Amino acid sequence: VQARIIDIVGGGDDVAAEIDVRSVLQGGSDGATRPGLFSGDEPVNVTAARLERRAKKAVYTGDAQIWQGATSIKGDSLTLDEASGNMLAAGKARTVMEMDDPDAAAGAPRSVTTGTADEVAYDDQERRATLRGTARLVSARDGDLRGNRIEMYMLDGGRQLERLEAYEAVTLQTATRNATCARLTYFTREGRYLLNGTPVVVLEQFPNECRETTGRRLTFFRASDVITVDGNQSTRTQGRTAGTCPALKPS
Repeated sequence: VQARIIDIVGGGDDVAAEIDVRSVLQGGSDGATRPGLFSGDEPVNVTAARLERRAKKAVYTGDAQIWQGATSIKGDSLTLDEASGNMLAAGKARTVMEMDDPDAAAGAPRSVTTGTADEVAYDDQERRATLRGTARLVSARDGDLRGNRIEMYMLDGGRQLERLEAYEAVTLQTATRNATCARLTYFTREGRYLLNGTPVVVLEQFPNECRETTGRRLTFFRASDVITVDGNQSTRTQGRTAGTCPALKPS
């Protein structure tokens, strides 16, 4: 830990620091568990205005940020549980996650997903990052996803996204589709979106028209024009309009 002022509390590992606080988490040597979002072969950096560390729980406040390479999480405050590897960024939380794409060609750059929310929580045992409160995730590959809560489930190692779950007032915008629903699940490897609601509304942009599809349960794939409606393999189209599809708002 580096800072302009550092107090060692009780002569042990507890620390209070302020003004230009900088920490480097090496991991492993003292039994501390680092969040699994970060690889174990590189240091993890943390900066903030203040730090209070007691009983293996470190609370950083004042424009707090944790990062390794291109992956970072920011917030007004950042709490790290060194016993479990759990983490919470609260207050104008922002995240950038660099992910491996198993389908990408060798040597291709990693995909980058950016997110904003009132808070971002990471559960190391579940390999789950949860964005709560006005949550938004944006990815050039997977689209612009918004909801009251979004959960990101990682594969072991934290560098591959297994699936996304979005809840309440969900909207999705991709290159060719706009959708609203109450619940969305996205399976990354399949590129499959599963939407539930009463109803789900999907607008698709075609060269000469905007096509609307509705139902209680819709499934489609990122790389396919086919939509499955309520388990029926045929597309159920409720209406068409000429021109560009309008933006959808959550119901």
